[in-house]
Amino acid sequence: MIGVGIYNISTNQAYMPHYFRIGAQIVAGAMIGLRINRETIHGFKELIGPALIIIVAVLAVCIIAGLLMHKFTGLDLTTALFASAPGGMTEMSLAADSLGGNTPQVALLQLVRLLSTLIILPFVAKLIIGVGK
Repeated sequence: MIGVGIYNISTNQAYMPHYFRIGAQIVAGAMIGLRINRETIHGFKELIGPALIIIVAVLAVCIIAGLLMHKFTGLDLTTALFASAPGGMTEMSLAADSLGGNTPQVALLQLVRLLSTLIILPFVAKLIIGVGK
């Protein structure tokens, strides 16, 4: 990704054919599918309740964040929604691209989201866990 970014900044000639994008989505889906096994399915029964809470809460927050970004920053709606979605940088960029979003903006905002979470969440978790003891 960095190499292609540098090449494109230098030459403005980087290009990815549409069929390659579809192939990348298929590979990403296959990689996710490879992580699912019988234990995953059996363990999911006890996680149905927590999963539903996470799905509803996170999607609501992300949709609201995406709508606010769109309204106040001028990002197009597709880009704003996928940039705020809780997914991997590659997966969200590919999904946004398939719906006409700005892939570089989604990737950059996903990277900022990920790094911010990795830096801030441990401190917040320690504060919350410390308060609960």
